[in-house]
Amino acid sequence: MLEYLRIRDFAIIEDVQLSFDRGFNVLTGETGAGKSIIIGALNAVLGERVSSENVRQGSDRAVVEAVFDVSGDEGIRALLKDAGCEGDEGQLVIKRELGADGRGRIFINGSVITLNKLKEIAVSLADIHGQHEHQSLLQIEQHIRLLDRFGSLEADVAAFSAIYDRYFDFLRRRERLRMDENEKIRMIDMLEYSLKEIEEVKPAEKEDEELEAEVNRLSHSEKLFASVDLLYESLYGREDAVLAVLGRGLAALDRVLDYDKSLAGLRNRLDSARIELGDIASEAGEYRRNSNFNPASLDKLVERLDKINRLKKKYGGTIAKVLEHASQAKKDLEGVKNNDEELRKVEEEIEKVRKELSTSAQALSGRRRVIAKILEDKIDRELADLGMKSARFRIRFTAAEAEDGIFFAEGSKRYRLHRNGMDLVEFLITTNAGEDPRPLRKVASGGELSRIMLALKTIFAAADSVDTMVFDEIDTGVSGETALIVGRKMRSIAASKQVLCITHLPAIAAKSQRHFTVMKEERGGRTLTLVKQLDENEKLMEIARIIKGRDVTEATLEHARELIGQ
Repeated sequence: MLEYLRIRDFAIIEDVQLSFDRGFNVLTGETGAGKSIIIGALNAVLGERVSSENVRQGSDRAVVEAVFDVSGDEGIRALLKDAGCEGDEGQLVIKRELGADGRGRIFINGSVITLNKLKEIAVSLADIHGQHEHQSLLQIEQHIRLLDRFGSLEADVAAFSAIYDRYFDFLRRRERLRMDENEKIRMIDMLEYSLKEIEEVKPAEKEDEELEAEVNRLSHSEKLFASVDLLYESLYGREDAVLAVLGRGLAALDRVLDYDKSLAGLRNRLDSARIELGDIASEAGEYRRNSNFNPASLDKLVERLDKINRLKKKYGGTIAKVLEHASQAKKDLEGVKNNDEELRKVEEEIEKVRKELSTSAQALSGRRRVIAKILEDKIDRELADLGMKSARFRIRFTAAEAEDGIFFAEGSKRYRLHRNGMDLVEFLITTNAGEDPRPLRKVASGGELSRIMLALKTIFAAADSVDTMVFDEIDTGVSGETALIVGRKMRSIAASKQVLCITHLPAIAAKSQRHFTVMKEERGGRTLTLVKQLDENEKLMEIARIIKGRDVTEATLEHARELIGQ
């Protein structure tokens, strides 16, 4: 549930803070006051892309913060845990910053997070229905998605899609195997050449790194010898060498140790240093004796490194990729040489998967048709509640017959399949008794589409885990008694969900449990959007203003009281 929303320097909003509650929350205000800006800010904090143009003029950045109560939602809390941004006491705090330079940052519970991760989490937080979203009902491709969502068939569709993709994989594999003899010879030559080229070199994992290190060492052998030789001479090889000097110092301490036992610690430390430096001198001497530079060895190493680098450049950039290419080439070569047998096996797999695809498509279609009847009945009842008592909502199923392409046989018919199955689904409606249902796009008016979408939202609300539903002026084309019905319907949804509604209809606003008004005013030559939560008397005056405008009369107030009481 959305508990708190703060918007700073977003469009014409300087600083607005809103505290929401469960139930039915309504925002009203005159046209242009900034109601849509609030929804835009909420969309932004839920992961929608926003432009730097939304930053208030004169400001460096816009900031939107939202606090959600997710204490009862284990799914969201698991997502937050996986993302490493768990909150305290079941609280989810989202903060989105948008710079005037187009750069932005997103935080969840104080941790920086990506936009994609925010979208993944936010999809379970709120369902925002914009004033034009009902137009999506006119897009036929959306109908099957809505039906599958209602019937919780997403997993079934995903399982079918996996079979569909596997079928396509086999088809592509078959095409690769269906080659003429000349192509087959060309392919064998190419694969054998690449294998021979790699096997002649036989590169080992990380060999290039080891060779580069050795080439680098040998290339600088003279400098290395000179430096180590100087170290050896400085420590051991001269009369004034460090070890000789330390030996004399140690002997000097030994001569006076009986006079002051406190020098024993200093003497022991000096002896330890002499022993350590002696080991260093010994190792330096060993290194010097073994430093026999051989130009032929360097040339040999450079030559091998060059061969390996040519393979890397040709076959993927790393030795691992070169070895992977060789392994795949062996498999491909075996497959090409055994082309006929491989093709036979692939043909068998295609037929096997085609039957599996056919069975799965028919089973999915059967489940959809059962779900469709349930959805039809539910929408009919919801439409009756919304004042469309004669309306009948129907779902039409068709399938495209095909002579070729992706299809399966059912009796004498062959149907084309797609990744969602075999069904083409379209929503139909009749709004008048005695008339046959026709496609929504040809029949429904704007007001009817709004009510159909509200009916769908009402039905889906019971099944959805999303706790917050936002309606942004979806009451287009609604008035009179129907507006009262829509208001009651939203109040009904708010019994189990948090509902936020922006409306211009008094009959809907009157049903609110918490009412905000959005105002616009000038301060210091700048236009600002302000939001105020109304008490009961202020709500009454706001409802009256929506009814009559600024000239509120006692009759208008009485009308407002009636709407609130209905």
